[in-house]
Amino acid sequence: MKIAYITDVMYPWVIGGAEKRTWEIASRLTDKHDIHIITMKWWDGPKTKTKNDVTLHGICKPKKLYTNNRRSIKQALYFATHLLKIDTNYDIIDINQFPYFPALTTYLKTRLKNTKTVITWHEVWNEYWLEYLGWPGHIGKTIEKITTKTPNQIIAVSKTTQNKLKQHGVNSTYIPNGININQINKIKPNKKGYDALYVGRLIEHKNIDTLIKAVDNTNITLGIIGTGPQQQKLKKQTQKTNAEIEFLGNIEYKKLISIMKASKTHILPSSREGFGITVIEAMASGTPTITVNEPNNAAKHLITPKTGTITQLNPKKLQQTIKKTIQNPPNPKQTKKQAQKYSWKNITKKTNKLYKTTKNK
Repeated sequence: MKIAYITDVMYPWVIGGAEKRTWEIASRLTDKHDIHIITMKWWDGPKTKTKNDVTLHGICKPKKLYTNNRRSIKQALYFATHLLKIDTNYDIIDINQFPYFPALTTYLKTRLKNTKTVITWHEVWNEYWLEYLGWPGHIGKTIEKITTKTPNQIIAVSKTTQNKLKQHGVNSTYIPNGININQINKIKPNKKGYDALYVGRLIEHKNIDTLIKAVDNTNITLGIIGTGPQQQKLKKQTQKTNAEIEFLGNIEYKKLISIMKASKTHILPSSREGFGITVIEAMASGTPTITVNEPNNAAKHLITPKTGTITQLNPKKLQQTIKKTIQNPPNPKQTKKQAQKYSWKNITKKTNKLYKTTKNK
């Protein structure tokens, strides 16, 4: 089959769970199919290039993803508008759900063709739109609901997302995110680790500010991997904090895992998480995760007593849980064992099967 992925963000130029999923599955399907990724041109050189047998199409210059700590609507419309010019002569087009407008453009482009469309759905926002945007959030809610009606098939990356889609009256197939277990197993622990390690974007709903407060006036060392619109604000907060905190920025994946393996805990204090891929990376590294009991945090469903702890989103509770986990961690062998079902090999097989079924409908 000829398969295209449509996403405005592209790994490794943008690092996040959704971007990583697209790349890992796409690069593993090249031995069976003709694979393309349609995105903004994040790289130098020609608009079209080949990477690991995947054809990348940079259809427009990259624009800033965030404005005032919010995902930019102008950027989403900019990318969606450029999609009007693309060729949609594919058997399957798999669209990254967010930021919705590209999915709507793709629907308009393919409705009169035999191309089948799939949306990979990471989060259902629903009422959160009002918190995120205020009264314009009603428009966001409507667009989200309309988008659910456009594809031939929807993949839900978590049970939380699948259940919320069902509340919209929308059926979906649950295929979680994955990890490269063989690659992780080969990576040795870094010489330096941290008592607490955060990995991800530095954006508001990740609550890194709460994590920084949790380690203030303690001997807990904190490493922060990632970048984002809150970076400068968080660095200023750190300057007023009596704690050993290090911002590492975006780093190469092998280095990230080596630091994960050397660290005592992985912390994910996010109030919104579509899946939580760093949780299973921590599992495979033998590092316990501490996450928070927030309604829209799908990552908490990945946690068992063998893999970590769920606590409350406040500095005192986080601090207590970090100290307790360091003193009495789960068995690393048991933690690693829980990661086996999330191998990218298994996830790719499930995705390929869904594509074949969708094409033949």
